Amino acid sequence: MIVELLQSGQSVNQVSSEYGLNGSMIRKWRKLYETNAGDFTDNQILSED
Repeated sequence: MIVELLQSGQSVNQVSSEYGLNGSMIRKWRKLYETNAGDFTDNQILSED
């Protein structure tokens, strides 16, 4: 969902503010999404750490 918001044209700052998420985390999710062609099924841990 978050990556889809970015793809729809919202900025990382907008999404971060709206959902109370860290911008670095959002960028990481986007990178992982793009690298894995949208597949998060390999049980990756999606956290700031």
